Amino acid sequence: RETINKDQPNDAPIEVCQTKMLKALGKRKIVPEVVQTVKQCKVVEDKVISPEKCYFCDKKLKFINTYMCRCEKFFCSRHRFFDQHDCTFDFKAEARSKLRENNPKVVAKKIGE
Repeated sequence: RETINKDQPNDAPIEVCQTKMLKALGKRKIVPEVVQTVKQCKVVEDKVISPEKCYFCDKKLKFINTYMCRCEKFFCSRHRFFDQHDCTFDFKAEARSKLRENNPKVVAKKIGE
């Protein structure tokens, strides 16, 4: 479990004020008695990555219908493609690094040398 404190309008601190009427010297005064500040935090539970259920829809999977994505999660046949399960794997960065490795920069010698 991990707790996340986001600064959103719904998660803003709530101020609770209680006032008490006092009579002092024949005049009524409003005195703040207690001021509490309460912060609301959302609790987020990490999903367990299991090859027995689809990570996206929690559908029970048979061994033959289990697909593992490059984000290292298991999916059913509907959610096996990266655009159908909001994949977190960076395909562009991987392709760029492969191109850099496989295509070294070719530099020719200068004529004057």
